[in-house]
Amino acid sequence: MFKPILVAALLTALSGGVALAQSPTSSAIPAAEGGKHHLAFRMQNWKTVHMHDAEQAKQHVETLKALGCEVKTAQHDGHIDVQARTTIWKLLALDSQGQVEQWQAWFAQAGFDSLHGHPPLENPAPVAGQAHAEVVQYRSIDWKVAHLPNVQDSSQRTILYRALGCETKSDQHSGHFDVSARCPDWMEIELPNHQAAHAWQDFLNKAGFETKHNH
Repeated sequence: MFKPILVAALLTALSGGVALAQSPTSSAIPAAEGGKHHLAFRMQNWKTVHMHDAEQAKQHVETLKALGCEVKTAQHDGHIDVQARTTIWKLLALDSQGQVEQWQAWFAQAGFDSLHGHPPLENPAPVAGQAHAEVVQYRSIDWKVAHLPNVQDSSQRTILYRALGCETKSDQHSGHFDVSARCPDWMEIELPNHQAAHAWQDFLNKAGFETKHNH
C-alpha cells in the first residue's frame, strides 16, 4: 500500500528539518512564519493497515510515531496490522509547496484528514483521487476573535488558522482564551467531497469569514 521510497523520503524529511509546529500561546504569528508552509492533520478513529512486508511496516510505524500518533501493532495470519490515530489536530511546518503536496498524498493514502490553505489556483488539483476538487475560498480583512474556554480548544483553533494560512494571535484573560485570525487576501482549500466542503464553509462562516464554494 505505501511505497517504500516515499515513506523513506518522508522519514528523511522529518529528521532533516520538517517539524511538528508548536502552537503559540501568545503574541501575533504571521501567516507564513519563517517562509514555512503549514499543513494540519488528524485521524480521529483508529485506522488499521494490513502490511505483509516487515520492513515497510517498521517504516510506517516509525513515521506514525514521529508524527505524534498513537500506534498499535499485531501480527497474525501472515501479515502485520498497524493501527493508528491522532484525535486532535497537529501541525507540520514544511519548507515548500511540493512538500505539502507530498504529505497531503501520504496522509490521504494513510486515512488522515488534512488541511492546507493557499492563494487561489486557476486549476485546482483533485484531492486523493477524486475526479475534481471541491474548493472553498475565504478571507477576513479584519481580525476575527474566537473566545474559547480552555488551552486545548485555543491550541486547536490556532492550529487550524495557521493551516488555513491566516495571521494569528492569542491572549488569555477573564478565565478564557482569545484566538484571533485574519486573511486579508482570498485563500482557498481543496476538499475531497461536497459534504466536507460544506462543513468547512460552515466553520469559516461561523468564525466570521467571507466564503465562496466552487464545485
